[in-house]
Amino acid sequence: MRQIKINSTDGSEIVLVATAKDYMRVSTSADDNIITRMISQARIWCENYISKDIVAKTRTYYLPETNGLFDLPFAPVSSITSVKSDDVAIAYTVLGLNNESIELNDGYADKVKIVYVTTGLSDELLQSAILQLVSTYYDNRSDFATDAKGDIDVIPTNVRNILNSYVSGEMSTENGSRKQSKKIKLIFRDLALVSPNNYFEYYLQFPGGAYKYRIVNMFESTPDFYTTIEAVTFS
Repeated sequence: MRQIKINSTDGSEIVLVATAKDYMRVSTSADDNIITRMISQARIWCENYISKDIVAKTRTYYLPETNGLFDLPFAPVSSITSVKSDDVAIAYTVLGLNNESIELNDGYADKVKIVYVTTGLSDELLQSAILQLVSTYYDNRSDFATDAKGDIDVIPTNVRNILNSYVSGEMSTENGSRKQSKKIKLIFRDLALVSPNNYFEYYLQFPGGAYKYRIVNMFESTPDFYTTIEAVTFS
């Protein structure tokens, strides 16, 4: 399975404790520590949902094998530190508006490891999503205190709506007309998925759904915590 890990967190939270307390109308400082944890957890959940880093990080991405063209999760990417195959440096080209795509000059490679730095994101919509999620955590803080992972089942619909605007599909041309594929993301909690290396040959279809989705990425977004599957529609 493709894997990704965080080497270091280089940025700061985009929501301050004081801002969260004002939003929730909390006047006491007794809960400052748990609110700090909630801000971090809410931001991590949002990052995993949109596959983009809100706080800048240095990451390592591992691919058992690749045809030579792949995307880096959690873009935008600030810089590429190294690209290696079986611990040997290999030549590559960076593509994409957010420097998120890598094309290996020699094509196919196995045991590929990429170390890169993300830029992070910060805007009012993301801040709003995090604040709403922190407020939900705080309203259920007795549960949160016994479960540091938070509860994925209590995510407000409006938070998902905000984050969905950061998850886009892909444009393509077919029979002279432009089409945009729909992109979905499935996040599995506490579930170890055994994935074949050629999972791009697999697709998803939901009962009663009009679309088939081709799996384009699968990785452990948080090791031993969340596994993320990304897929796009196809004919």
